[in-house]
Amino acid sequence: MSEWGVSFDYGMAADDDEANYAGYKTYILAQLQENEIVKTMGVSGQQTVFPLARPIILKDKVGVSSTVLATTGENGYVKENIYSSVDSFEEGDIRKKSNLAVMLTKQNSMESRSNMFVMGTSLFWGDYSSETSQFYTLLDESANRKFCSGVFAYVTDQPSSFYIMPKNIVQDKVIINQLSIYIYTMITVFIIPIIILAWGLITWLRRRYS
Repeated sequence: MSEWGVSFDYGMAADDDEANYAGYKTYILAQLQENEIVKTMGVSGQQTVFPLARPIILKDKVGVSSTVLATTGENGYVKENIYSSVDSFEEGDIRKKSNLAVMLTKQNSMESRSNMFVMGTSLFWGDYSSETSQFYTLLDESANRKFCSGVFAYVTDQPSSFYIMPKNIVQDKVIINQLSIYIYTMITVFIIPIIILAWGLITWLRRRYS
C-alpha cells in the first residue's frame, strides 16, 4: 500500500481511559472524527468497537488525500509485544494516539478518482467463531454496521445508501399454568363449537317454521 502512503505500525493499539475501551484495553471504543464522511454514517453519539487493532501510519503522498475516521483517545498507547498477557501499559510500549480507520482518495485524472478504506482490525466485522466472541456482547452492533455501511457507500460513490436494522427474530413466550390450559381447551374445543352449532340449529328451526 506504499503507493497510497499508508502502512501498518507494528504492535497493537490500546487506550488507558476507561471510557475508551470495552473489557480489555485493546478493545477500543473509538474516537470518531468530525468530518463529512463520518457525519453521513449516522453513528453520532454511538460507540464503535475496534478489537485488537494495529495502528495505521499515514505519509504524505502526491495525488493522495487521507481522512482519518477513527482514533484512540489522548491516553492511547501501542503495545509492542502483541503476545503479552498484560493489556495495560508496560515497559517497551509507546505512548501515542493511533489511527484505527482511514479513508484514502487518489485522483487518477480530472474526471476519475479511486477510494480505498483501511482499517486496523478484521474483528470489527464480527468474528463470532473466534475465541474472543464472548466480548462481542459489548459491541454496539448497530453502530459498527452503520459505520461499515457508510464506508461502502462512500467508496462506491453512493452517499444515499442507508443501513436497515435487522428484524428481531427472538420469539416471546407466554407462560400459562395447567388450569388455564384446561379452561382454554374447554372454551375452544367444546364451548365455542356448541354455541355455533346451537346458533345454527336455532336459525334453521326459525326458517323452517316461519
